[in-house]
Amino acid sequence: MANLINIGLSGLKATQAALSTTSNNISNADTEGYNRRVAQFGQSPGTSTAAGYFGNGVNLEGISRQYEGFLSNQLNKAKSEQSALSTELTEMTQIDNVLANEDSGLDSLMSSFFSSIQKLADTPADPAVRETVLGDARSMVAQFKSVSGYLGDMEQGVESQLNDAVGQINSYTSQIANLNKQITITQSKTGNEPSDLMDQRDLFVSKLSELTSINVVEQDGKYNISASGGQSLVQGNDNYRMSLVDDSSDPTRKTVAIANGSGGNFEISEDRLTGGKVGGLLAFRNGGLESAQQRLGQLAVSLSGSINQQHVQGQDLGGNAGEPMFALGSPDSFAHADNTSTATVSTTFNDSVDQLRPSNYTVEFEAGTYTVTRESDGTTSSFASGGLPTDSNGASVISVDGLDIAVSGTPADGDAFLVKPFESATREIDLMISDPAKLAAAGAGNGIGDNTNAQAMADLQGAKRIGGDTSFSGAYAQLVSDVGTRTATLKVKSDAQNSVVEQVSTAQQSVSGVNLEEEAANLLKFQQMYTANAKVISTAQNMFNELIGIMR
Repeated sequence: MANLINIGLSGLKATQAALSTTSNNISNADTEGYNRRVAQFGQSPGTSTAAGYFGNGVNLEGISRQYEGFLSNQLNKAKSEQSALSTELTEMTQIDNVLANEDSGLDSLMSSFFSSIQKLADTPADPAVRETVLGDARSMVAQFKSVSGYLGDMEQGVESQLNDAVGQINSYTSQIANLNKQITITQSKTGNEPSDLMDQRDLFVSKLSELTSINVVEQDGKYNISASGGQSLVQGNDNYRMSLVDDSSDPTRKTVAIANGSGGNFEISEDRLTGGKVGGLLAFRNGGLESAQQRLGQLAVSLSGSINQQHVQGQDLGGNAGEPMFALGSPDSFAHADNTSTATVSTTFNDSVDQLRPSNYTVEFEAGTYTVTRESDGTTSSFASGGLPTDSNGASVISVDGLDIAVSGTPADGDAFLVKPFESATREIDLMISDPAKLAAAGAGNGIGDNTNAQAMADLQGAKRIGGDTSFSGAYAQLVSDVGTRTATLKVKSDAQNSVVEQVSTAQQSVSGVNLEEEAANLLKFQQMYTANAKVISTAQNMFNELIGIMR
């Protein structure tokens, strides 16, 4: 009977633990990051007697955490890609909305400008028409600057979001490293897995994967985490902080760096930072945004430069030679921060504005040769330093794609320079003529009633002045189409990835998630088990009392 009581007591203890575990599951059904717990039972060692082998009840062997590492890693990777696509799509949609808007688009303003130029050709001495030309030119310039400013603001917004994301990454990696330490200490003291701490750690890993793509390796109960490029973020109890620093090749923008363990930082190659919000922001900035800025700049500079070249060939109402109608900013040029010489570069647009390409350029010097790489397609051109022409300041001049790149000083082997032709040029475009009489409609020496030069400017509307093969309106249509195609493609990819996340999440939740119907059934089952075990003890007590009564 003592054994019967012990068997009942073991059942009571085990089912009480099971009831508590089930109740905890039900309470945490909506707790983010919670993994379902299951009470594990094992048979107590039996006793062998002459009559046979008798059991001694049940043991509670532990409370297991229902966690499947493979599924969780799959879900984290799927969420990382989902976050990247969603982030890039959100940003691209903003550009698409601006460029595709007929009311605020540039196409109608360019058409109005050339239409007024044609009217000037029809009536070259009409002062009202001349005022219209300047008004339409002013509106077109304002819109170029507005769109360029909007894209520039978006770039600043990307950097602000990157800064926030990097701060969140550092917070999560710090907490994961701290949890690695706590889990190890707790497990060594108690001999049991601290499930609550492990849930917290896995939740932070999940949140981290939504910010950047990561690889997780478990070693001795600790998570070692690296970014997709291989840079260590968490190593045991230590974490390595990310930061935003000036790009060594382009001081006008920020890039992501990581602590190198010796008090310094090194830049992470941006094409290796894939996945998550950070990957999406970088993909947008280096892809859709940069392409839109460059195509817009190519259009603005080619149009205004072409008009300027033609306008200066005519004469105004006063019989004076035409002046440039538009002012352009200069391309930006930067020496790489790691250069070992003091050589500098400066860049200007030459007369071949129809050969401009929507791209940045990298200039590298090695063994007496300059190599210029067009970054948009990787095309390279080589120039021997000894064979280059020089400008009035003695700088060597490299001419490529409508640009004159002047190198001052003597570069060292390995020195590199970045040329960004369009960002400043588009922002700084302006109308230089305010007096309608200064419009040079007449051909040189033909008299004020002549329209030769105005007609030549009007004819530029259909000329292939963008890259030598596209008109101005055609180039803008290509810009709008490119942005629209990128946006539509991202939408398709994002929708598909949402489905992937949903499928993997369902598989992961089938293992780790709380099913309230299942838990309710378990609750009823364990209640019955508890009642039955209590009945065993009650029966044993009754039998014992009856036996005492007989013995009396």
